[in-house]
Amino acid sequence: MNDDEWLMRQLELEGDDDCVLAGNLVRIPEEEVEKILSSPMNDDEEWLKRQRDLIGDDDFILGGNLVRIPEEEVERILSSQMNDENSELTDTTRQTECKFTIEIFNEQHFIRINEEKIKFICKEIICDAGVLTGSLRICLVDNAAIRAINSKYLGYDCVTDVLSFDVERTNSLFEGELVVSAEVAKERCREFDWDDESELLLYVIHGTLHLMGYDDKLDYTSQHMKQKEVLYLHQLGILLPNEKETLL
Repeated sequence: MNDDEWLMRQLELEGDDDCVLAGNLVRIPEEEVEKILSSPMNDDEEWLKRQRDLIGDDDFILGGNLVRIPEEEVERILSSQMNDENSELTDTTRQTECKFTIEIFNEQHFIRINEEKIKFICKEIICDAGVLTGSLRICLVDNAAIRAINSKYLGYDCVTDVLSFDVERTNSLFEGELVVSAEVAKERCREFDWDDESELLLYVIHGTLHLMGYDDKLDYTSQHMKQKEVLYLHQLGILLPNEKETLL
């Protein structure tokens, strides 16, 4: 969950000088609270670059505020968020370091799939989130199957496009499962005027982002998640229908 969302939630905490930043509860001087809440939040990555100028390796600037982070968390944060240092690495090198396995169970006949393409983009999302080890199971099913799973495990007796299940997670290890309806993708791709494989890949990207902590319940978190979806679609060479119209 990003700093903007945590700062909004800080109003629910006891005391107006308690804030949650980057997942850590920190004490902020009372006179600074209003200024923090009224000022725009900067990108964590930009501030993390500046942490090396600070005294002490466990002092970080996150969201424009100096906060104390436990020493054991420093290396994890640097390795997962200092994308400027990692940008020189090739995708092959980065994915080699990310020892994450992805299994695909294709139990549908509606869409011809490219398993390597699905595995590639899921690993991109997972590695970008700083997860180094673990596994993800992806089940491609029909409407009847996803409806049954939705009803049994979530209590919703209806068809949906993708379900995300977080089985286990630590700082660098993750175990999870996606259930994706290829039948829904086949039906809805015509509505959005693009091909069924792109629609299916969007569901896979959306579900994987959910597993990595992205949220689409609020307007601003939903917008951020949509931007990420477009980013990863572009990595697969896929343009949204409106982007194609712009090029034309």
